[in-house]
Amino acid sequence: MSTRRLSLLIALFAIALAACSGATPTAVSVPTATDVPTAAPSPSATVAATLAPTSTAVPTQKPAPSTVPSNTPADFATASGKIAYAENTDGNSDAFQEIWIMNADGSGKTRLTHNSYYDAEPALSPDGTKIAYTSAKDGNNDIFVMNADGSGAINLTKDPVGAGVPRWSPDGKKIVFGSERDGNDELYVMNADGSGVRRLTDNPGVDGFASFSPDGKQIVFGSEQSGAMGLYLMNADGSGQTLLTTVEDHTGGVGYPAWSPNGQQIAFSTSTDGSLEIYVINADGSGKTRLTRNPADDYLPAWSPDGSAIAFTAERDGNPQVYVMNADGSSQTRLTNSTNGAGWPGWAR
Repeated sequence: MSTRRLSLLIALFAIALAACSGATPTAVSVPTATDVPTAAPSPSATVAATLAPTSTAVPTQKPAPSTVPSNTPADFATASGKIAYAENTDGNSDAFQEIWIMNADGSGKTRLTHNSYYDAEPALSPDGTKIAYTSAKDGNNDIFVMNADGSGAINLTKDPVGAGVPRWSPDGKKIVFGSERDGNDELYVMNADGSGVRRLTDNPGVDGFASFSPDGKQIVFGSEQSGAMGLYLMNADGSGQTLLTTVEDHTGGVGYPAWSPNGQQIAFSTSTDGSLEIYVINADGSGKTRLTRNPADDYLPAWSPDGSAIAFTAERDGNPQVYVMNADGSSQTRLTNSTNGAGWPGWAR
């Protein structure tokens, strides 16, 4: 993720935070329709500008609650683990983002960072013991890693331009991230200690927001390499880049993809009817299914470790908050009630 593209997302996020602090939650809607693309994928070793489509099953519906449940997602009995997230804790400036952690049901909220600069975009390691995140502690945005209790923070990148949006490999040995260090918005991978940095993409457009497949062999990422925004697949070494589906994103992001733990689906966001909505698509490009349906933006999906639920950022309450829903889009439930806003959830056991 580039510094200029990240700055645009940060600015829009900050505007939303400042807009309506303390707004009363509104009713949550359950998805009622499915959007199906019209083309079929044609993966190859070269970038294929074809869409992936077949028929889509309508998500199983559950009765919609009349109001947003208050931090008691009873429908998520199998969802466990911890959710790290960013919160605008100390004021309406995005410079005061801090990292927090909570239980999967929204309880046990604990602040991990206490700084006067940007700490955000957390990603829990697969074993839940470490958190990779973006911090402006040393001037530019860099990738840091700390223990899950907030101790032992280390700058891994010391990037002269800036780096952001770290994501772990499933074995916890690698971290993929975005940087503009070579003059363009590209993706890089490094060892979990910051060594062995290697460039994965070299495209004229933006490449960012990457997520490993659960077997570690592939990476899904957002890209503008064909001139339009899309989700692409590539091998973990950067080869074999193939278009999965096109996306639209009025925030300046590139789909925010997240690969499901069973490897079968990818959650992402795309602009629909003027707002970002969360969808899932099969890893072969078929079965595109809409999960959220709200006038406000829903984005940044993060799967539960068992794949039964998805946490996400929603702006439906006047400012961003962390929500959770079943993997079929039902029982959308707010987990945070931050005065100035919260988002960027990352989930691990």
